[in-house]
Amino acid sequence: MTKPVNQPTQKHRPEDIKEIPENTALEQETFGTTITRAEIERLTQFADYLTRLNLVEYIKLTQKPTRMLRINFISGVARGFGMAVGFTLLGAFGIYVLNKLQVLNLPVIGDFIAKVWEYVEMARKMRI
Repeated sequence: MTKPVNQPTQKHRPEDIKEIPENTALEQETFGTTITRAEIERLTQFADYLTRLNLVEYIKLTQKPTRMLRINFISGVARGFGMAVGFTLLGAFGIYVLNKLQVLNLPVIGDFIAKVWEYVEMARKMRI
C-alpha cells in the first residue's frame, strides 16, 4: 500500500521534546556543539515546512523527464483550450454589447459602432 502524496510521514512537534528543560542547552559530544530548546523548536518547524513542500515528490518528478513532459503538455493544452473558449465568449459578448448600443442610436458612439458592426458583418460574409 502506498502513502498518500500530500500527507507527511511524520509530524514533528516541539511538544514531543518534553525531556529537555526550559532554558537549558544540550551538548552533543560528537560535534562539540550546544543546542537550546528554542533552536530545537525552530528546527522542528523547519522540518515541518520541508515536509509540506513535498520536496521528495518534486525530486522524483524531475528524475522522470517523460512524466514531466506529459504533465506539462496536458496542462499546456488545457490552458490553450481555456484561452480559446474565453476569448470566444468575450468576443461574442463584445459584439452583443455593440449590437445593443447600435440600436440605441447614440450620436457619436453610434457611428463608430455602426462601422465596427459593418466590418464584422463583412468579415462574417467572407467566411461563408
